[in-house]
Amino acid sequence: MVKRSKVKIAKTTRERVKAWREKKTEKGGRSLTVWMEADTAKMLELLLDEYPKKNNASLVAMAIETLFEVTQSQKPKAGDPIFDEIKGKLSQGMTMGELKPSIVAWMQNKRDQGLTHNQISDILIENGIPTFSGRGKWQKGTISKYIKR
Repeated sequence: MVKRSKVKIAKTTRERVKAWREKKTEKGGRSLTVWMEADTAKMLELLLDEYPKKNNASLVAMAIETLFEVTQSQKPKAGDPIFDEIKGKLSQGMTMGELKPSIVAWMQNKRDQGLTHNQISDILIENGIPTFSGRGKWQKGTISKYIKR
């Protein structure tokens, strides 16, 4: 019986990239293709010079992680004192109409801190704060309407 040795054939670059992408996808990653304006592309080039060991993908990942951290740090956590105060006043018989000025001021403050109308409405919903009408749920359009006044 003749023993045959296995000959390993090198994979093409396309095959290696495909295998790498499949592995990343299995781990929850995803591909992203973006078009950048000239100013943004220039900033990316400057950052690549500043971080020579990084590539485009790692710099974009760093930017997304940083933006996420900033966004999360600006979100009030459940139990924000204003929500306890509102719930206490509602349980004492006050109406949302009577609480409207302080709630609108809170909305404006959060908007000034950089939160979006969606984030503000999500926080109000998460904390069980009823709408001024007592019907439905908070929407970004509602927040926008009261902040613009």
